[in-house]
Amino acid sequence: MAEIICSAPSLQRVRLFNGSFHSNFYVLLAKKGNKSKVQTLMLLSLQCPTSASSINLAEALCSMPKLTDLTLYGKGFQEEFFATLNAKALQVQTLRLWNVQCPTSASSINLVEALCSMPNLTDLELQGKDFQEEFFATLNAKALQGSFPQISKGNFRFNSVPKADIDSFLQALNDYRSWSS
Repeated sequence: MAEIICSAPSLQRVRLFNGSFHSNFYVLLAKKGNKSKVQTLMLLSLQCPTSASSINLAEALCSMPKLTDLTLYGKGFQEEFFATLNAKALQVQTLRLWNVQCPTSASSINLVEALCSMPNLTDLELQGKDFQEEFFATLNAKALQGSFPQISKGNFRFNSVPKADIDSFLQALNDYRSWSS
């Protein structure tokens, strides 16, 4: 599967659903991801069984030169996945985080740091109730500091509701935090 994703010249869209792949899948994806022509990738309920597979998946995503649209859905991402996303520069323009659960406070902070370091991000959609308090607090702080400039003119959605600008997006995050506490 990883070989096809990385070498098929006309493959532009990939959807992986409910998969628990062998560790070799993630190793090969990381090794050859830079040859991929995939533009749209949906990872739905994908399981990364080890720290190494989490790191390899994040490295593969960051190395895919044509990847502009990424959807992550589910709770199968380990702390190392978010740390690696933070350390690398993901080049996507559109990112959907649906029911993504950060397993630790550090994961939440790493995810926000990764969002802020994505230079091409213009469309962000957050959906779900599994984001930790640290995620909201860090995202809010980064936006207020001006550390999230690349998305200030983009499109925002929180739990499927479009927001006009970053201020209304942050207000929705804060309202959600207040409501869920």
